[in-house]
Amino acid sequence: MLKCLIINNCQVQTTKHALSLLCPSIAFDGFAVHTIPHDRKEESIQACIEQARQSDIVMTVNLSKEFLGLETPLLREATRGTRFVTIHNLYFTGYHPDLTYLGGLWSRMRGPLGDYHSQLVFFAFVAGVSEQECLALFNDRTFAALKYFDQFDASLQEFRRREEAVDVVFAEEMGRLVRERIGFLSVNHPNNFLTWVYANRILDHLESLGVPVERFPIDDGYLFNHLAHAPIWPIYPEIARHHGLPTPGFYGFKPQSMGDTPTPLLSLKELIAGQYKALAEAPREQLLRAHQLHFMREECRAVFGKYLV
Repeated sequence: MLKCLIINNCQVQTTKHALSLLCPSIAFDGFAVHTIPHDRKEESIQACIEQARQSDIVMTVNLSKEFLGLETPLLREATRGTRFVTIHNLYFTGYHPDLTYLGGLWSRMRGPLGDYHSQLVFFAFVAGVSEQECLALFNDRTFAALKYFDQFDASLQEFRRREEAVDVVFAEEMGRLVRERIGFLSVNHPNNFLTWVYANRILDHLESLGVPVERFPIDDGYLFNHLAHAPIWPIYPEIARHHGLPTPGFYGFKPQSMGDTPTPLLSLKELIAGQYKALAEAPREQLLRAHQLHFMREECRAVFGKYLV
């Protein structure tokens, strides 16, 4: 049986399971780059490279020099003789333009939805706006000022740009699908529907390379999506309405699921309170260094005026 190693971020587990269900003639395994231990980074990466060398197919997202030997050109050279395929990290901000991370990959700030934070709530906290005033800012006018409505097309355009360095193309199809059906649970967590479609495109590409692919005629109902255990960010009603999406949208935020314990959704008011509490525990100097404040300076000034100049 052929062995395929998939190197990706948090999507690797669901991708591995989707491909394994669809194509039992290939043994798929995965390596999640976002879980690399910071104190054993070189050791962990070297172990991944060794596994890649022993695989028949290496399938990876494009990685930078931050990942040492997993940087894509270096890994391609290290695994010469194997079939080497670059794939997408499925990423789309159009549904969730307000979702952001605070801090770097190995030092992210935590809040009521784990690593996920509302960018608007963050701006409001730094500006000294009260929780009640912050709640009132969630409206069309604010979203237009922050250019949230522009993110749908801008994100698809960036996806197309990144596709220039990807073997398994998907930009044109994804641009159509994200309007017809909801495809993401958050900016970087595709749901079953989109994961399944892209998994089939990956198999199409392997077949084009001459890899024997046995494919079962099953749908995404067979797939257990590990990403659904993670926090899920809602599509706001204003965003859904503006883009004519097939959902009314709502403000219900799902925290991390823990085993069999039910996970009630947080209201927008509860999210704001929880994020304000988390932000209050961080040094203000750290918050003021956040790249969001500098990258979106003009947009912030349009909403908060002198407070964020």
